[in-house]
Formats: sequence, C-alpha cells, structure tokens
Amino acid sequence: MKIHRFEPCARLSSLVKHFWILTNELNDPVYVYGSPMAMCPDGYIDVIFIIGAESRYSIPQKHELKKNSGLILGIITENHSLSVNENFIIAGIKIFPYALELFFNIEAGEITNDLVLLNDITGQSCGETIEKLHGNINNHGKIVKILEDYMLKKLRVTVDDKIKMIDYSIKTIKHYNGSIVINKLADHLGLSKRLLEMRFEKLVGVGPKLFSRIIRVNQAALLNDGDTIKKFIEKSLALGFFDQSHYIKEFKKFTGMTPSQYFELCFKRSQLEKSAILES
Repeated sequence: MKIHRFEPCARLSSLVKHFWILTNELNDPVYVYGSPMAMCPDGYIDVIFIIGAESRYSIPQKHELKKNSGLILGIITENHSLSVNENFIIAGIKIFPYALELFFNIEAGEITNDLVLLNDITGQSCGETIEKLHGNINNHGKIVKILEDYMLKKLRVTVDDKIKMIDYSIKTIKHYNGSIVINKLADHLGLSKRLLEMRFEKLVGVGPKLFSRIIRVNQAALLNDGDTIKKFIEKSLALGFFDQSHYIKEFKKFTGMTPSQYFELCFKRSQLEKSAILES
C-alpha cells in the first residue's frame, strides 16, 4: 500500500495542503483486505473519492462506502480506521479546516468526527467527476488535474479576516508542534481566550487546545524514521509532553497504539516492503 502526494496549484495553495492518491501497488505484504488500517488524526479535513473499492471507515461509527462515491471526512479527534475489500485506488484532497466553508458553504464544526457524502452536502451528484476519475484510474497526473478542477469550481473567492486569523493560528500552532500557550496566542491576536476558542471551534471543528494536542502527537508519529525505539521516544518527548507517562497516554489516545507498538508496526511494514521489492 502506498500514498502519493501532489502539491496544489498556486490558487489553491493557501487552502489545500496537498492532493493524495492511495493505491495497493505492491500487493501489500502487510495489509489484509477487509482488515482495518489504523489512521492518526492530523488536523485536516479530507475530500475523498472512492474509485476502485468498497470501503469502511470507523470513526468510531462504521460507515459503509460504496465504490465510485465521494465524501468529506471532518476533522477527527481520536484514532480511526479504514478497511477496503479488494484491490483499490482512493483519491483525495487534504484541506485546511477553515477552507471547508469556502468550498462547500458549511463550517468545519458541523462535521467534526463525522463523514458525510458529497451529494448530501452539495445537493448535486458528483457522478461526472467520479466518471472522469474512473476513466483515468491509471494516470495519477490526470486524477490530480480532475480533483484540482473540481475544487476550483467549488471555490468561493471571499476570504474574510476571521479566516485569515484562524489560518495564522493554525500555522503558529504547527510551527511550535502543538506546544504553544493558547492564552499567549490569543493575546498576540488581540482576542480573549474565549473568543479565540469560539472562532476556532466554529471554523476548525475543535478548540485550539485539542487541535494542538492532535498536532503534537501527529508530529511525534512522523519522527519515526528508522531509528531505535529509544531514540524515537527521546525525540518525541522533546515536542513538549510533560513526561513519558503523558506522552504514552496522548499517543495511544490519538493513534490507538503505544509508541512501542507503533514503532514495531512501522518497522515490520518497512522490512516486508523491502522484501517484496527484492522479490519482484
């Protein structure tokens, strides 16, 4: 299983983090069809098109998704999973939470920890886009162009001061890897802490404190680059966790695994993928 990421065009760059395509290129030696793939919250919202397989999201409710469907996955605050039943390709657009309103005229807070069909949100069928994607299922470049055109057609051009403020807040929280005092951020913006929390919850879907916790754990997970488990934990602790007990508790809440379990899973996957490449 492999995820491919593609940068957005200049017009979408402040609203879209990247486009992505998930495929099962290596006849994945780790993933067994129908079993859940653990997914860690990352602080973004995903617009997703299921092109080649029936799927199931668990967040924690189960959502049965038919192939050739479009959906929006709101910001998630706990570990969740995706399972697919056959060889597949899934394409998506990872957007900043506040951008949801600019594209689909709904606020992120309305779909926190939920998954909704695009047809229900837009009141229009996305069948034409699905058909185009299916016709180019083996051409990643064309898939990205189709997704880009879809989002550009949905985009409203107005970006008000509240959205700019939330954009700045998100970038600041990410810059400090989630280790930032919310009171200080509010003071810097000239807002009360409560007003910042209200605006953040409305446009992002969660409060700034919870968002910071999600970002910190997500950054910790990304530090697993092949080092030993000891170095992985040492680097993670430097992100601002109170102590090792707090780190393990937070990591397990958002990933569903302890740091050691996560490290072992990633190590196993990397070894099996190397073996699959050598044998191919």
